Amino acid sequence: MYNGTRVYVHETIYYTFIEQLKRRTELLTVGDPMNMETQIGALISKITLIKSAISN
Repeated sequence: MYNGTRVYVHETIYYTFIEQLKRRTELLTVGDPMNMETQIGALISKITLIKSAISN
């Protein structure tokens, strides 16, 4: 399991990286953290939600 907030990607592979990251994150199961099938639960706070929305 990895927990990172930043990824440094060389410009020569940037677009390939973004495509693969998008494809893999779309496969994640989002939901109730108490459900064993869930891979990503809710954001921890309203501030985290706002920061996430701003950075996207």
